[in-house]
Amino acid sequence: MHSTRFNRVAPWLAVAIAWLLSQGLSLLYPRALFWDDWLFYAGESIDFSENGTRDWCCWPKSEIENFLLDIHPGAFRVLTFVMFPIIAMIAWRIAGFFVGSTFTRREQHIFTLLVLFLPANSARITNITFSYTLSLLLFMIATWLWIRLRPYALVIIALPLFLFSFRTSSLLVFSLIPAVLGLVVDRREQRLPNGLAIIRAAVPVAIAVVYRFFVSDNAVQEGYNEFQFGGVARAGLLFIVFATIFVTLMLMRVRLHLAPRALLQFGVGLFILWLGAMPYMVVGHLSSISDWTVYFLPGEGDWHSRHQLLLPFGLALSMIGFWNLLEGNAMTLLTPIVLAISLLFNFLYSVEYFVDAKKQDAVIEALRADATIRESKVVYLQDDSSTAKLNARSRQYREYEFDGQLKQALGADAPLFFDESQVVSGTCSDPVAVPVYKTFAPVTAFTKLQVVLGRSINITLERSSVLACLKPEFRP
Repeated sequence: MHSTRFNRVAPWLAVAIAWLLSQGLSLLYPRALFWDDWLFYAGESIDFSENGTRDWCCWPKSEIENFLLDIHPGAFRVLTFVMFPIIAMIAWRIAGFFVGSTFTRREQHIFTLLVLFLPANSARITNITFSYTLSLLLFMIATWLWIRLRPYALVIIALPLFLFSFRTSSLLVFSLIPAVLGLVVDRREQRLPNGLAIIRAAVPVAIAVVYRFFVSDNAVQEGYNEFQFGGVARAGLLFIVFATIFVTLMLMRVRLHLAPRALLQFGVGLFILWLGAMPYMVVGHLSSISDWTVYFLPGEGDWHSRHQLLLPFGLALSMIGFWNLLEGNAMTLLTPIVLAISLLFNFLYSVEYFVDAKKQDAVIEALRADATIRESKVVYLQDDSSTAKLNARSRQYREYEFDGQLKQALGADAPLFFDESQVVSGTCSDPVAVPVYKTFAPVTAFTKLQVVLGRSINITLERSSVLACLKPEFRP
């Protein structure tokens, strides 16, 4: 009995250990802020009243995130660490509805592992993308309840969950998935009359349509997510490419002896991949080859990987279908290779963020220790080219990131961060010398490894100056 129980627990334990090894470093820098985090999470409270809330719906972002901030700044990262395995588990349960028809039990497990470990969306590490993760979790729970159908009380719960999840706009299009999957299961198991099953299938899509047209974004979101003709054209072209590939394989299935189930997996996987990419493409994201290649790799990508939120589902299913089309031992050989590479990439992402967090700490300490910086009314910070190598995803710090570190280091004594709004238009006869502080660290090929093993980063500040025609209120 003990052996049987261990055999049941062992696979789950192995997955948990793999997840901890690949993502666990994120738990070791709970207070670190990245990217837009510095705009909203550097203080003691969060106010999104003018940045990203809905007029009346659907869940109180500021209240939820202020609650987490009151518990501990690291609560965002801990919950993100926990939520993605739950999302993968729900994907496993959803795939279970199709074991015996579309999936084998083994393929169900592989699909789940790929959804969890494919090296996409490394930007999840930021607090600002926490709402995306929460929306996806709510959507997955709602989809599972919707397909499951019984008990009916839980199906009713799915409706507000769909509504809440649509705060992440890309999930509006994904509403087709629970609609279609629920209809397939209803028809297969004859759970409802055909007419009622079709009406039920329309409900998730109807909620998405109502949300899109009757729950308005504020001006910030509308300006940020505007349709672009080039993006719409690229999304259409991608659909044509995927459709052409699938139709060609269908026409050649007899000659190539292609299994119908493998073709179905591959075709549905490509469609779900397109559904996950299209909402981002039409507003100008996922528009280049690098978005589909380089941004999955360690060392590049800035924060663009946040647009990969929904890609793992389509990628996982299309990969399984493609491997089945190859027949033979393709899946047996390729699955461990892909998973091993994914685990390695995820770990390398974690190392990058860990080093970046330690670099932030060192910069803040260097700012606190500098005796001259408080004497200035306006200063400018930048990374030396060597220090910039410590930035995660090979990015350049935004000015507001440096500004946030300056305020975190010096508090009320912090000088203003120099920007163009402080400069008079035209020329002036008495320009002012604005101090420029450049962060410097001796970086070698082994620096990141040394930091992970416990070595601190030694950051020094190199001071220079630049002449600028400052407005009177910014002059010393």
